[in-house]
Amino acid sequence: MPRLNIIDEIERVRAKLGDKFVILLERGLSLPTNLATVVVYEPYDQTNFDGAILKVIKNLRAHNLL
Repeated sequence: MPRLNIIDEIERVRAKLGDKFVILLERGLSLPTNLATVVVYEPYDQTNFDGAILKVIKNLRAHNLL
């Protein structure tokens, strides 16, 4: 579970942007249930960090956010 300050920041972003964001979530961590169903996240670990970043960039481009 991410630290509470991180969850607070996620909620602030949601309030400002709605659902137009993606979270990089380190494998082994989980989001609280109230976020897990509404937030788009890309899991990563040290072996696939670059691939996760590329997926996020692709997602942002698909929604004309980048």
